[in-house]
Amino acid sequence: MTSDKARKRQARALAAAEGISYTAALRRVAVTVPAPAAAIEPHFLAPYPDELIRPDDAAPGWKPPTVDELGWRALPADATPAQRARTESLWRPLTAQRPCRCAGRCLHGSPCEPDGGPEACPGRMVHFDRLAAPGQNTSMWADFHACDDCGDDVEGFVELPEVPWGRPVSGVAVQYEGVRIVDFDDGDDGYDGGCGDCGAGPGYRCTCDDPWCGECGADSHYSCSCYEPEYA
Repeated sequence: MTSDKARKRQARALAAAEGISYTAALRRVAVTVPAPAAAIEPHFLAPYPDELIRPDDAAPGWKPPTVDELGWRALPADATPAQRARTESLWRPLTAQRPCRCAGRCLHGSPCEPDGGPEACPGRMVHFDRLAAPGQNTSMWADFHACDDCGDDVEGFVELPEVPWGRPVSGVAVQYEGVRIVDFDDGDDGYDGGCGDCGAGPGYRCTCDDPWCGECGADSHYSCSCYEPEYA
């Protein structure tokens, strides 16, 4: 809180500058009470330890999360709108048991089948991606979720006025540099939900077309010539 001594000094300066009485100036000098800074838990500011270990089934281009992929919590307090937008389209997804790195308002961690029941899927939704939605509304983002058990995916839109993905230039919305945007025309929305057949997760290489044996290229163990049984 601003000290009483500082208030009086400000009031005297205001009275001299505007030619008003000291009492009137004192009433106009607000007592500033700054809002308490929100404490950000340390694990939001760095990758989780297991994210730094290369998975056995990782794609050739796999890399540990960068600072840009840690989400908005890792941004400095004075981050520009362009920096916030770029981070919002680049964060690295996490498991449903961990907080989502997006700027909020998503289905991450929610039940796949909220109504429940004995036959309901036990999985939870994972927020895998968020991209700028095409059009002139720079507050609109496209969201992509998938169940971590059955693989069902949910696509939708969310409006984030506090995180615009671009700015108007001559009446046309122009995305900030580095922001990914959905392109429905070419059928590629940038979303990678993984493969439900081989179990490859988002960002990992699908192995469905790989040969059963990496040595001889056989499609099954029946045709594999690497193993020759010994006969008595």
